[in-house]
Amino acid sequence: MPAESPYIAWIGGAPSESAMESNLAALTDYFDLNYKSWLPGNRGAAIMDYGCGGGVLLTYLERLGYARLTGFDVDSRNRDFCKSHTKASIEYDSDGLRFLNSHPASYDLVISRHVAYYFPRLQIQDWFNALARSLKTD
Repeated sequence: MPAESPYIAWIGGAPSESAMESNLAALTDYFDLNYKSWLPGNRGAAIMDYGCGGGVLLTYLERLGYARLTGFDVDSRNRDFCKSHTKASIEYDSDGLRFLNSHPASYDLVISRHVAYYFPRLQIQDWFNALARSLKTD
């Protein structure tokens, strides 16, 4: 049987700790290759994972030493799971655009993986503008 994945585990209940570790182990090389060079050198930078899901990216960032992490998701199950498995501040709002609009200039880096296809097609520009506004300007 294939390893449980936090991205599909809600079908049968909350993902297990072993599934998180397995998923992180499988994704570490991918994250190193595709994200690490984009990360700030300052481990105190404010980073948001918008659409954090099961929190695997947040856990990766924690292990790299980043301390000011925020995860956001529109699914309260993801919020609850992340709160019990990461040290990051986990935010929830059923309206993701409202959340972004209420956090202008708050983050040094925003990462949003596997999320854009959930944006309403006719509002996609609004979402990307809101993501951009959530970044600090300095």
